[in-house]
Amino acid sequence: MGFDSQMFQLFMRMRGARTRSNLLNALSSPKDRLQLAQELGLDWSAVDYHVVLLNKHGLVKEDFAFGRVRMYRLTNLGESLLQLLGEFDR
Repeated sequence: MGFDSQMFQLFMRMRGARTRSNLLNALSSPKDRLQLAQELGLDWSAVDYHVVLLNKHGLVKEDFAFGRVRMYRLTNLGESLLQLLGEFDR
């Protein structure tokens, strides 16, 4: 499926794995970081940190921007991983 050991670490072993999983779930439709923070009840800076990490690994990408507001969405890889994580939860 294209997932390596770094991806396993990111979602199974590292601190913040649940937050990253929740962010992937929340990005079923494009959202900005403030919307994500409000929806998940997280600090904006925590969301920013995790979105940058997810973007670096190709799981989310910037969809479009309005000035300084950037909207993010899942990539195909992010959707595949989200589906795989859902199967683990069952």
